[in-house]
Amino acid sequence: MAVIACGLQALQQLCGFNSLMYFSASVFAALGFDHPTATGMIIAVVNFLFTLVALRVSSELGDLDLVSISCSRHHLNLISRGPLF
Repeated sequence: MAVIACGLQALQQLCGFNSLMYFSASVFAALGFDHPTATGMIIAVVNFLFTLVALRVSSELGDLDLVSISCSRHHLNLISRGPLF
C-alpha cells in the first residue's frame, strides 16, 4: 500500500498542478484578468472543496477501488481520443 501511495504522490508532483497553483496569479494576469489574485483564490477554494469531497468518496469506496476505476476510465478516454490525433 505504501508503494501505491508513494507512486500516486510522485505522479501528482510530476504533473505540474502545484506549479500552476503557485503561479496562477501570474498566469491570470498575463491572460488579462482584472483581478488575477482573486481568480487564483477562487480556484484554490474550489480545489480545497473538491479535496474534501475526494476524501469522503475515498473513505466510502476504498482507495484500491478508486484507483481501479480511475485507471480504467483514463485508459478508455485515451483510446477514444487517440484517433483524433
